[in-house]
Amino acid sequence: MRRLSLAVLAYLAVSVQAQGRQLSVSLRPFVSCRSVAGATLVQTTPLVAAPTKRTVQTLQGNKQIDVADGARLNYTMNGIDYAYLRVEELPSDTYLQGRVDLLSNFKRLISGDELAFPADALTAKFKGFEIFGEDHKEMLGPTLGIYLLIDDRTRVVVTIYFQNTDNAHHTFADMQTYAKLRDTFLVGYTSCVRAAL
Repeated sequence: MRRLSLAVLAYLAVSVQAQGRQLSVSLRPFVSCRSVAGATLVQTTPLVAAPTKRTVQTLQGNKQIDVADGARLNYTMNGIDYAYLRVEELPSDTYLQGRVDLLSNFKRLISGDELAFPADALTAKFKGFEIFGEDHKEMLGPTLGIYLLIDDRTRVVVTIYFQNTDNAHHTFADMQTYAKLRDTFLVGYTSCVRAAL
């Protein structure tokens, strides 16, 4: 749980608005979905500069990822934070290694979380994406699930952080409701992106 919390804090810490910069053509379909399964896109924050590099912690130690372009998206549901998305286009010459390192980073994030379990049903191709995910067993901590969507055709990797909220403002009553909304969001988002490609 601590690693999931740190990942979200790191996500928020680097969300600095880049004024007036156009995203790459490859990324535009991934940031064009304004309403997805009851969730509303309220903020799109492009990387301050692109291309760039970022360091990730993998199962083999720290690795540098080349990023051709990227953005961070914030979806809310009923006015409450629902999902944060990190959308990254990787360069063609380093894509395969970047893909390996981001997947290893994802596996490291969830490896030390005793309250989480992998979402095995979603590891197959899904609307053309390869999806890896994990969810908490209970409604504890700031993040209930992390999902990694990989699209080899566009070289775009999307990391989704599904948010938990305090007890007075839960978007969902229990983990079963969360799972249903999560699946509906994944279907809606991937369908929207595919339609825009």
